[in-house]
Amino acid sequence: MPGTPSDEPIAVSIAEAAARLGIHRQTLRAAIERGDVRAIRIGRRWLVPIAAIDELLEGRRARP
Repeated sequence: MPGTPSDEPIAVSIAEAAARLGIHRQTLRAAIERGDVRAIRIGRRWLVPIAAIDELLEGRRARP
């Protein structure tokens, strides 16, 4: 149904994003620090938008 929230999250933890990408979480963290992958910080928690994972897989660079 349009407008109904999906069961799929719009952002995931660094650990889950790394698992989806098949890389170590420290490798993903380094990519975030370099600006290669977008991530947001909420308190002490970092989240990676699913769209940022898709961009990485499609070979697009993260937007600042």
